[in-house]
Amino acid sequence: MKNKFTPLVVSLLGTAIGYVLSNPLLFRVCLNTYQFGGVLGCSDKTVQGLGQPLLIFSAYSLIVTLGLLFTKKPVLKSWCRFSCWFVPLSLLFIFILPVTSTGSFLQSPALQYFRDDAARDAGRAFILLSLVVILWALYGQRKIRKGAQ
Repeated sequence: MKNKFTPLVVSLLGTAIGYVLSNPLLFRVCLNTYQFGGVLGCSDKTVQGLGQPLLIFSAYSLIVTLGLLFTKKPVLKSWCRFSCWFVPLSLLFIFILPVTSTGSFLQSPALQYFRDDAARDAGRAFILLSLVVILWALYGQRKIRKGAQ
């Protein structure tokens, strides 16, 4: 990790891409538009199915990366090792889930779990586990400094 700003830039980039894909009509990235009752809409499920979860997860990671600007390099390095395996696994978990309901009348609304829900839960877990990793690394650094005295 050469720069402390790299995780922040990646989070900002993910947030920006998620925002653009969440608003396909505003940014003109919708390939299949429709008009119903004078209202213009987008029927691209792939764009909407990627944008909102990416925006949610990136916004959560943005909170963590802003806090990392105030840490030392060993703490940042240990967090980067953690995030290198957590983020891909989280994104895989998010994107294997359905975007919306399949419309089955047998499914209870309480049992439905979609991409947006997974993105929120993965973001919360990312914040919590990042905090644990950062505190653990800070404790380790303090212990090393105490032992050197």
